[in-house]
Amino acid sequence: MNLPYPGASVGAAILVLMFLQGCSHPSIGDQIQNYQEKLARVLDEDLPGSEPETLPSLPRARALRLEFSEESLNLLEFFQLMDCELHELIADHNSSLGRLATPSQELVYQLRFLDAAQSCISQITEDQPELAETLRLVTENKRQQLPGYIWQATLGGKEFRSFWQPGYNDYIADELSEVDLALSRLNHLVTRWINGNYEVDSKELETLLGTLRQGDGGRLVAAWQQAASGLNGASAILEARLDRKPLCFPQMVTSKADIFRNVVMGDFIGQIQPVVAKMNRRYYSGFRIVEAMETILAAAEPQAYRAWRLHRNNKLKEARAAVPAHVAALEPIMKQCGFLPG
Repeated sequence: MNLPYPGASVGAAILVLMFLQGCSHPSIGDQIQNYQEKLARVLDEDLPGSEPETLPSLPRARALRLEFSEESLNLLEFFQLMDCELHELIADHNSSLGRLATPSQELVYQLRFLDAAQSCISQITEDQPELAETLRLVTENKRQQLPGYIWQATLGGKEFRSFWQPGYNDYIADELSEVDLALSRLNHLVTRWINGNYEVDSKELETLLGTLRQGDGGRLVAAWQQAASGLNGASAILEARLDRKPLCFPQMVTSKADIFRNVVMGDFIGQIQPVVAKMNRRYYSGFRIVEAMETILAAAEPQAYRAWRLHRNNKLKEARAAVPAHVAALEPIMKQCGFLPG
């Protein structure tokens, strides 16, 4: 292996190679299974028996449904708002169509209410101070519950349920996609709403949520778990051979050692690492944006989602750790055979 500079560590060399551009493969599992078999054959070791863990599905929709306590205006107070834009907004929401609103449409209403309420309060404070105070209380209640409305319409909605659908063999780690752009824009809007800017474009929100249906969040997590299972198995093969007997002896490199080197360079470095590099880029371009949104809305999320989210994050952290762990497992035999500086 040609190191990038004299004295560089094997970890640095392999991790640099890991992030180089490479071709896509439809199944990281197939690549690693083939790599495992070649390692076991050249090292005269048995294949380990292991199955990738699977992330539990999202909790059922009813377990993720939030309850809201509504402070409302009575009929007389409602009619006293005739001169406010808020009057028409409330009327539309109280119609039969408004009562059937989806979570995203309900969020749009809550945001528009908060946006219109302040000017209405200013408009009526002098002539109707009691009504203005009542409207302030209603508005404050809505402001406090806004994170819940946002969570229900986004992370708790059917679009994100599609985003987290699992899958293995069909996974391809694409580059920056429309989904990533939609996630970034949605995260920007959520941050803005939480910070008190309630401007909202209903059509844009529905378009962003619709794009998330194409997302690969669940397939990305599953692919990482599959890669981790395979690489952990490959590491076990290396450790078993190292414990049993050397592959190389001082001043003697065997034909098997050359085959071993070719397997590592051709399969792990040449084929698996480019796919893992793309998976890593997908993690940072998409998954981390979802995590940022989840952090902003964490206080509103149901307990069932929080438990699922923490479990998902732990499993993904463990899975991503399998890559540097396998690099470390390769190093002793590579040094033993003189393929790396001692």
